[in-house]
Amino acid sequence: MVKEKTLDDGSLSFDNSSLDFGSSLPVSSASSPKKSRENVKLSFPGDDEDATYEESSTSGLDRYGLTPSGETFALPHEQENRRSILETIDPRVPKTPWDWVVIGSILSQVALYLFTRGNTRRVLLMACFFFWRMSYDIGIGFLLHSQSNDRKVVEWVNKLGFLDKKKNPKLYEMTKHQLVSKMDPSYNFEKSPIEFNSWLVFRHFVDLILMCDFCSYVLMAFAWTCWPNMNFLLHMLRFFGGIALIVFNYWVKLDAHRVVRDYAWYWGDFFFLLRSSLVFNGVFELAPHPMYSIGYAGYYGMSLISGSYGVLLASMIAHAAQFGFLLFVENPHIEKTYGSDSAHSRLTPGDEDVDFELPPARDLVGLINFDSARISDVALIIIAAYSILSTLLSSNSFHNQFWALFQAFLWRFLHSGLHGSILFYQSRDKAWSRHFIRNGESIVQAWSQWKGFYNITLNMSYISFCMAAWKLYHIPNNWTYGLVTLRHTLGFALIALHIYTSVSIYEDLGQYGWFYGDFFLPSRSPKLVYQGIYRYVNNPERFLGCSAYWGLALISNSAWIFLLATLAQLSNLAIIRLVEQPHMRKVYGNALRKEAGISKLIKQATQEHSNRIPKSIETHVKALGSTVDKVLEQTAEALQEFVNAAPPKVQVLLKGTESSLRRSAQLAILKLFAPQFDRLGSTSYSLKLDLEDSKVPLGSPIHVKWTAPLDHENNDWIGLYRVSDNVSDIHTQVSSEGRWSAIDFEGYNSHVSSIKEVSETKDSGEVVFSRDLLFWEPGTYEFRYHHSNKHLVMAKSQPFQIYAITCESKDVSEVENTLDHLLKLCIPEDSSKSLRDLSDSKAKTLSNAIKCVFGIELGHHVIQVDGSTKVLASRLVSAKKILQPFDYSEERKKDV
Repeated sequence: MVKEKTLDDGSLSFDNSSLDFGSSLPVSSASSPKKSRENVKLSFPGDDEDATYEESSTSGLDRYGLTPSGETFALPHEQENRRSILETIDPRVPKTPWDWVVIGSILSQVALYLFTRGNTRRVLLMACFFFWRMSYDIGIGFLLHSQSNDRKVVEWVNKLGFLDKKKNPKLYEMTKHQLVSKMDPSYNFEKSPIEFNSWLVFRHFVDLILMCDFCSYVLMAFAWTCWPNMNFLLHMLRFFGGIALIVFNYWVKLDAHRVVRDYAWYWGDFFFLLRSSLVFNGVFELAPHPMYSIGYAGYYGMSLISGSYGVLLASMIAHAAQFGFLLFVENPHIEKTYGSDSAHSRLTPGDEDVDFELPPARDLVGLINFDSARISDVALIIIAAYSILSTLLSSNSFHNQFWALFQAFLWRFLHSGLHGSILFYQSRDKAWSRHFIRNGESIVQAWSQWKGFYNITLNMSYISFCMAAWKLYHIPNNWTYGLVTLRHTLGFALIALHIYTSVSIYEDLGQYGWFYGDFFLPSRSPKLVYQGIYRYVNNPERFLGCSAYWGLALISNSAWIFLLATLAQLSNLAIIRLVEQPHMRKVYGNALRKEAGISKLIKQATQEHSNRIPKSIETHVKALGSTVDKVLEQTAEALQEFVNAAPPKVQVLLKGTESSLRRSAQLAILKLFAPQFDRLGSTSYSLKLDLEDSKVPLGSPIHVKWTAPLDHENNDWIGLYRVSDNVSDIHTQVSSEGRWSAIDFEGYNSHVSSIKEVSETKDSGEVVFSRDLLFWEPGTYEFRYHHSNKHLVMAKSQPFQIYAITCESKDVSEVENTLDHLLKLCIPEDSSKSLRDLSDSKAKTLSNAIKCVFGIELGHHVIQVDGSTKVLASRLVSAKKILQPFDYSEERKKDV
């Protein structure tokens, strides 16, 4: 599901009369990917560690804050590259009493490490780490939650006398000295609002917790360090991998602080707001909530270096707690302050675009929205139950393992193969939609059936894969041996990553995007929005959407499951490359974003440091990249060429075979009928057509003049055939299917109404082919004169072409007039009768005519049900709008 998004430009605005920031500040939207703004960065605004600001071009060096009471104040100048949290332990910076409190807390933990041994040290330092971690997630979380809802931190700071000289003069002076010593000279303690000064006090407590939290984790990791039983190469990989993660973590923190500065680093918008636009760049284009996601990569680097599963477990618990802090503290404040993004669909047809009403979004996604009265939902439950129970209740024999693997391969083929084929032909000529329209059903019903099919095959591909992995899984006897625990840990982490990716994709795209709505439902003005996970990658499902397969492969440790995972990955890449991307280019054209956040960041970093890279290395890297791209492109083109060229090549082969058969048949028939030809003299027979340029409009009567010898049989007859139907010129091998006419009233009891004229000597005459005697489809045809109720050909007319005058109009009245004309050609004797009264043969004839003139295939029963050309015209106009080709026209380009 190429699935990609952008939002309109926007900036923060402030309502000075409001005390609740949430009611006055709209979302600061991301920039459109096709509009270039050098300092606009894509992100959800308001993530306090993710939010930053853009200096106003009219404000010079001054920045202004806004308090809940509406007071605007000038902020002190921030020194470039200054990080107050590091000044505490910098020996070059003079120390304040609070600095010594922080240093003392750190030294006490170092002393605890130095003066304890063995398990005692491990347990105490683990407890110390979790104490400071809870101080962060629970303590700071409680303070921020109280400040966000009730402004309690400002109230408590004021009540305790930090900022009230009358209540506590000594504490007031200590606070003033501490704040002034840490701030720029432009800072004025007495004139700054209480919200700003309260935030500065809050920052000092945060510094204490952050420093002690970091120190306790490092000491705990050292205390738990061990030497796992593995070979030297794995030890080297472990160390270098851990160091790489720590360095990456350090860069993330530095770059995040460069972007958000102290204001967002210390949750400044819980206290006051900036009168500046939010902007994002650098690490904030790399991952969602980078301070809480990739910003904790160092945890796993230290876990690798320590070689301890205890450190890894503590790291995972602490990281999960940090996400809880984000979920329960920051996100509610973000939504209240900046609003929430309510755009959940990549593309939703507007009311002006369609003539149908979309049903409520209650389709089954996974097992969500299950409806016991919906047959597709019940079918999924029955099939899933059979697959699960047949696996769990059977023995672990080779036969049962093979059956589980076979089911997984089968469902992978059904999901990827059929899913890709349906979307490919739907994108090319809307084959799926045409099938349902032909049967009188709506495009919404067509999409609904697709959704049911897609959800069943998707769920069963997951379930069957899990069952196969379970069947080939063996519970380890020793969890501490080798990489057993690591394999399981990484496997479950990849499964969690897959779940997160799928949930994020669904939240960003909604049901319309999840079920490939832009393959089925039309829109004249498609707009792309890059939000959520699509801010960072264009196709998150390309690799992240298959991570659970690799996770299960790691857990099962089975070569067959690795093969299944590889098949799932390759089929996913093939669908994206051969189906989704061409369709996206066809529909959205130049509106597609060429670079996502991650690729853009890597490219920028490469350009910034290109002068440090040796030219030879840079040349080889570029050559390698171009080679890989070329191979992928050529592979895709070869597959596309095969798909497009296979049918024509088969047709060429069949035509060659047909030509060979024709020559053989001509010789055999000539030997069989040679005596009759010699006796009758075929040159005395002829057929002539009165046509201009050998062409006749679809449904128009065709006059055929014939001549024959005086002694010809009165049961001779003339038939109409496609030129390509008969391999012989002297004998007809195919049936006329009722498209024939007698030449003499005395020869037959039927098919004589088409005789227009017969000469007195009966050696010439004229017949008229019309209505049911005609082919109602364009092509090249010929008439054949046959001898004596047989299929011996005495004469042929010149080939002629039946062509259709197509109707491209979308005006109902014009379409209705065209239908009335076709109806007169089909049944001229009573064209005013209701379509309900048409016989099946007449309705089929009209259906063929509609297909040729309008390019839309309808079942004959649909025509009969509509009852009138007016209703039928409305159906055709709606179908023409729905089935218009996917193309990125200039008109649609302007809309985008």
